[in-house]
Amino acid sequence: MLVDMRKKAFPQDTKEKIVEHQKLLIEWGMKRASVAVGGAIAKMQLNRISEESAHQTEFQWETYDEALAFLLK
Repeated sequence: MLVDMRKKAFPQDTKEKIVEHQKLLIEWGMKRASVAVGGAIAKMQLNRISEESAHQTEFQWETYDEALAFLLK
């Protein structure tokens, strides 16, 4: 999965839904996720969500191209 969070962080009230979503994706067989992160707030949010959803295969990158290249390997 490729996620682009370079523009902004997500609203705090969506956190629980994102945690649920990640748990489902893991259950359905997601092997890894690559995220283009734009700033420190988004990075902190993602780390917190990964922790709560037990998602250990998320990799964060500074640019979209790096995130995409990782998935295409």
